[in-house]
Amino acid sequence: MAAPQLADEDFITPNQDKSVCALMNDPHARYLELFNDYLAEKHIRLRPNMELWSIETIRNSAISGLGVAFLPTFCVQDALTAGKLVTIPTAMSANQLTAVYAYRQLTVAGKVFVDFLNEIRRQ
Repeated sequence: MAAPQLADEDFITPNQDKSVCALMNDPHARYLELFNDYLAEKHIRLRPNMELWSIETIRNSAISGLGVAFLPTFCVQDALTAGKLVTIPTAMSANQLTAVYAYRQLTVAGKVFVDFLNEIRRQ
């Protein structure tokens, strides 16, 4: 996603060297790994990359037109609805991620979250 002025950026045509900043947080986040794999497969290179360790900062940087961001939709849904951000089409096949909770000792909040996920799955 990006600010409306970057809506025409092409992320489908292979073999591009783009002077568009990639706004990202943890490069080991699974959703960013999927996006980076997609870019590598398409031979699309973004320059420069800017690592920001706050999703809110990434969101605001994208809104202000500093570059493109690949974030879970729920993080930016309000900005998409308000027209402050637009989605940029890709040819990515994966459009869903599954969360895995790997800790043995659940906190109260963790248990509530897992119960919530189980309830949704049963519906």
